[in-house]
Amino acid sequence: MGLEQGKRFEVPGVEHLSTIYSIKEKLNGNQRFALDLNQTNFQYFEKKIHNSQIDLALGPESGFIEKEISYLESLGFQSISVSDNNLRTEIALTFILSQLEFILSKITRT
Repeated sequence: MGLEQGKRFEVPGVEHLSTIYSIKEKLNGNQRFALDLNQTNFQYFEKKIHNSQIDLALGPESGFIEKEISYLESLGFQSISVSDNNLRTEIALTFILSQLEFILSKITRT
């Protein structure tokens, strides 16, 4: 009901994985991004979005370790950062999903 009132008909799929290495079986997007504390800024991310088929990896508040980043990169993930600050995981998720909705709404209007 709330989705209909907001005129939103797609619910983003969010899954908790117990290990980063189980992500391979869950991938279905053709654009892949990993939130990483030490990477490029958000403007880079915004320029890379071209459709709604996106896989997003969000790690712990302390960030991914180098081995995990290397694994994600081997699967085609590009590292991005949404803040210079260390955000709580649930705050980072809320922020990135709201920004994705905004970016995708701009794409569909053009």
